[in-house]
Amino acid sequence: MGYEARHWVRLTAACNNYCIFCLDAAARMGEILPMKGIMEDLQRGRDAGITRVVLSGGEPTIHTHYIEIIEKTRAMGYTHIQTVSNGRLFAKQEFLDKCLAAGLDEITISVHGHTAELHDKLVGVEGAFKETIVGLANALKKPNLIVSCDVVLNKLNMEVIDDMMWYLVRMGVREFDLLHVIPFSAAWDNWETLNYDPDTTVEKFHRALTIAQNMGVTIWTNRLRAKYLEGFEHLIQHPMKLHDEVRGRNKMFTEYITSGKLMHCHGKRCPSCYMESWCGDLINMRKKKQITGYTAPKCLETGKGRKSKGETFQWDGPDTDLSKWTQFFIDHRYYVKGSVCKECSYDKVCAGASVNLIKEKGFKILTAQKRKPPSKRRKASCPN
Repeated sequence: MGYEARHWVRLTAACNNYCIFCLDAAARMGEILPMKGIMEDLQRGRDAGITRVVLSGGEPTIHTHYIEIIEKTRAMGYTHIQTVSNGRLFAKQEFLDKCLAAGLDEITISVHGHTAELHDKLVGVEGAFKETIVGLANALKKPNLIVSCDVVLNKLNMEVIDDMMWYLVRMGVREFDLLHVIPFSAAWDNWETLNYDPDTTVEKFHRALTIAQNMGVTIWTNRLRAKYLEGFEHLIQHPMKLHDEVRGRNKMFTEYITSGKLMHCHGKRCPSCYMESWCGDLINMRKKKQITGYTAPKCLETGKGRKSKGETFQWDGPDTDLSKWTQFFIDHRYYVKGSVCKECSYDKVCAGASVNLIKEKGFKILTAQKRKPPSKRRKASCPN
């Protein structure tokens, strides 16, 4: 699956749900953002040559000028308009029809449980499940509308992920975006409730993926580490999406580059974060003034088995370009190991293989290598 740049535009800093895993909880000021700023943000995307836009929030549909924004977005030259929503307002058929007439092409509706008890607990609003499901059903009836569901994977729903997907597939959903919960904002405040060990749930998760794929369902994953998709490598999130993650926290990372102030989230939550290796490398690069890319693992070396020298990225002080650094990381440092690596003699000194390569070829290209025992020199005989 290829990667097409999308311009994300926030319409609100408010929401009619109170999800216990919300990444935007700290930014939820109850504000409907002004049209002037939204239009300027939309224009920045067009100036960058992007034609695909995602209208998000908070909850974008509660913006008082939501339908007008869709119309103006289309008039600016965006050819594909998507929105990410909890779907509750789409339960009103008239509202949905007006959105489609204005130019909305795609809706991603967030569903986090297959029962009212589970979903409402996660989104913090009693009765939300009923409205969301009606909104989803209304959207699925529209023949020219692309409809998908996103699910935030967490401890409360991972045990029933197969039942959830069955429920939604039976409704007619044919596309899912599965997002691994990450330790930010409200999610961090509720981490004990939400955090799960992927190693203990990977078998059930893989069964759910197999069932969905056998039924022709399209699946995307988001922020899920590549090692948990062995056997489903084509579902690894496109590495280029790291650019989206960096842009989303640009202020925090820029502050680190210019002042050296560590990211506010740095510390005990890092092992649970999708960005752990990216951030760790950025910190090391600042300390050492440069960082060298990895090279091919022993099992993939070609020619006479010689290792090529890794590319190097130089620290440029406050002028260090985050976008260029991220691309260097994707090309030369974003590596992953497979289960076979545990059997390899070089496991402790090898970074694995590029995620780009694994996504394309699969973990099957990796093989365990055994070191040859050191040769013993024959002692010279005594010249008597």
